[in-house]
Amino acid sequence: MLTPEVKTNLILKEFGVDRYIQRPTSKKKLVNTYYLYQNGSILTLLNKSIDQMDKDHFEMLNAIVLSTKKASNDFNLISESENFDELKSLLATLQNKDVIYFSDDNKNLLNDTNIICAPSISKLIKNPDLKKVLWNQIKEKILKNNGNFIS
Repeated sequence: MLTPEVKTNLILKEFGVDRYIQRPTSKKKLVNTYYLYQNGSILTLLNKSIDQMDKDHFEMLNAIVLSTKKASNDFNLISESENFDELKSLLATLQNKDVIYFSDDNKNLLNDTNIICAPSISKLIKNPDLKKVLWNQIKEKILKNNGNFIS
């Protein structure tokens, strides 16, 4: 038995009228671009270029990196890539560098225990408790290993 809706669709189809039009497929892909900067012997991995950051975000990033006592005031772009695996292999070749990965993800996508996975700069600004957690990680992984331990 045909429902009224199916009958309507069959009649309209006979006249060449499509009741339902197939949507075009979206050709846009969600692509993340990652930026790897070096400041002294500290590497920072960001999902936003420093040039695109607000002033308060940049000041927060600079304060965090300078707190390691292993950085200067200059951020040099090492790599810009949409391929995360490419960055992982690049980081593997850069020995004796401390890496801080700022991301909205809570997961360590780099699968490396020496890399500090920090919340995004925006989250750090909004939530001071996250800064305390990050500071403890910096003390544990960067300052303690280099003899510059500060409590």
